[in-house]
Amino acid sequence: MSGLLLRSHMNAGQDGSATPDPMKDWVAQAKTGRYSNASDYVRDLIGRDQVRTDKIAEMQRFVDDGIESGVGSHSADELFAVATARAQIGRGRD
Repeated sequence: MSGLLLRSHMNAGQDGSATPDPMKDWVAQAKTGRYSNASDYVRDLIGRDQVRTDKIAEMQRFVDDGIESGVGSHSADELFAVATARAQIGRGRD
């Protein structure tokens, strides 16, 4: 197929979208597990993608805030020690 997506190798969905046969086969496999049908599987994928996108946006906000805050006065070792202490407290280790 060399980069061309041939219509004969695709199936049209109800919404007019086309899904390649290997993807349809993958979705069909999902029905044998924790999903009762393809719609449940697709809804779960969309939900997971939304959560992932939100987490990425949150991380980007942290990066932007860090860049906007300018250069700090603490050494890398001091920052690492503070981060390690915070992580241990967050895990319930005092």
